[in-house]
Amino acid sequence: MAGIPLSPVKNSHLEIPLTPQLLTPATAARAVELGKPEPSLSAEIADDLVATIVAFSKALERMPRTANQLIGEDEESIRDVLLFLFNANWRGAATGETFLGGGKTDILLRWRDHDAFIGECKIWKGEQAFADGLTQLLERYTVWRATRVAMILFIRARKDITSVIEKAESTIHMHERFVGEARNAFEMRAQRDRARVVMLNLVPVVLPDHTLPA
Repeated sequence: MAGIPLSPVKNSHLEIPLTPQLLTPATAARAVELGKPEPSLSAEIADDLVATIVAFSKALERMPRTANQLIGEDEESIRDVLLFLFNANWRGAATGETFLGGGKTDILLRWRDHDAFIGECKIWKGEQAFADGLTQLLERYTVWRATRVAMILFIRARKDITSVIEKAESTIHMHERFVGEARNAFEMRAQRDRARVVMLNLVPVVLPDHTLPA
């Protein structure tokens, strides 16, 4: 991904190595010229961004100093790190706090007039708070044409991480918009059109406090 791994600033221990991604605005544009449908490429872009978040989470698990620097930050600050990583490849196409639908979405990547990726960032604070965030994403930010959205779940727990993820998945299954599962994602009914399906990814990002005992 365009120069990743990120090298730490002098006197800083923040370093986030990621696997380079091959899809860029230039390669996507060339694919369109060769006849590949834009909606199909939008799905590939979303896959690329989800893979980047997963790589970010795995890197943090291996780098306790970096995880500890982020552990006390709020959702917006951690979101900004993700935006930096996205824009290393997509040249400013990913934005935060962008007006969409009925509010401002945490992360939006718009490509060739397609909302290729809509992300909502939440720190785990229990099932009810997560359910509220899910409803917020689906009701306020997921417009009719959107087909790919993500709940990016920041988990600060030092243990029982699997239990937290299972609770989040159970909350999605119980949501009134839940339809089924496909392609490692959840199928949810779209805003204002129950015949249209939105693909939802749950992307856990673990930020355990390594200064505390397990």
